[in-house]
Amino acid sequence: MRADGSFGRSERFAVRYVNALVRYRTRFSGRFAGEGASGTLRLRARVYSRSGKKLRTRCDSGTRTWNVAPAGAGAPAPAPAPTPTTPGEPRQPVPGAWSLRMTSDAGDYIGHGQSWTHGPTTDKLSAWGSPTLVRLYLTNSEGWWDGNFAAPPGQQLTQGVTYENAHRYPFNDNSPGLDVTGYGRGCNESTSRFTLDHLAFDPDGTLRTFQVTFEQHCENAQPALRGTWTFNAA
Repeated sequence: MRADGSFGRSERFAVRYVNALVRYRTRFSGRFAGEGASGTLRLRARVYSRSGKKLRTRCDSGTRTWNVAPAGAGAPAPAPAPTPTTPGEPRQPVPGAWSLRMTSDAGDYIGHGQSWTHGPTTDKLSAWGSPTLVRLYLTNSEGWWDGNFAAPPGQQLTQGVTYENAHRYPFNDNSPGLDVTGYGRGCNESTSRFTLDHLAFDPDGTLRTFQVTFEQHCENAQPALRGTWTFNAA
C-alpha cells in the first residue's frame, strides 16, 4: 500500500492441461478513496502445445475497471490509469491540449463501425511514455480507450517513421507493437500500422508531445479502426 492509497500487483502463472499449456499474465491495481476503492484489472493468456510450441491462440480481457463501496453507498468514481512508480522513471505528464479522433469500418470489432471524437471537455486522459513505448488511457462517464504504441524490440520510437506490420502489443515479438482497445473490446490478434507524426520529451524524460496516426485490423480482418491521437503536456 502506497502513501497515496494506491496499490498494485502483477503476477504470472501457468496451468497445464492434458494437451496444452496456458500461461497467464495478470495486473491488478487500484486506489482507496474515502470508504471505497476503484481500479483496473487485466488478464492475458497465451496457449502452447504440449511440446511447448507457441500457438496462435491468445486471449486478452482488456483493461477492465472495478469499484467497491460499503453496502448502501454509491460506487466511487473510477480510478485513473496506473502511473509509473519505479524509482528513476519520469513523472506522469499533466495533459494540456489533446484529442482522439477515430473512424471504424463496418465489421470492425473495436470501433463497432462508428466515428469517435474525444477531448478534454468531456474526457479525462492519463499519459506516459518512454523512447520505446507511449501509452494513453482515456476515461469518461461511458467507458474508456487505451492505446499502446511500441517500437520494435531493441529500437526507439522515431518521429516521422511509419511502422508497418505492427502486431498487438505486448505480443508483438520482433515487430512494432500497437494495441487500441476500449469499451470492453480488445483484439486477440491484430495487423496494424502507425505513423509517428510528433514525439518529444522534457529534459527529465517526461513525455512532452505525441501525435500518432494509426490503422488497426483486429483479428487480421479487412475492416479497420483508423485514428489520430494527439497529446501535448500542459
